[in-house]
Amino acid sequence: MERLTRDTLIEVEAYRIEDYKSAERPYEKHHKNNSVLVSSRKAVTDF
Repeated sequence: MERLTRDTLIEVEAYRIEDYKSAERPYEKHHKNNSVLVSSRKAVTDF
């Protein structure tokens, strides 16, 4: 990792969760997720 010394455009890949299924009952107070559908896209972002 390095500090950016000026405004910079960087190409990034972003991920988004589109859909998922959760277990009906928690296990140790946590709901487990499965069948996770993820999409990704590339973009140029200002930093």
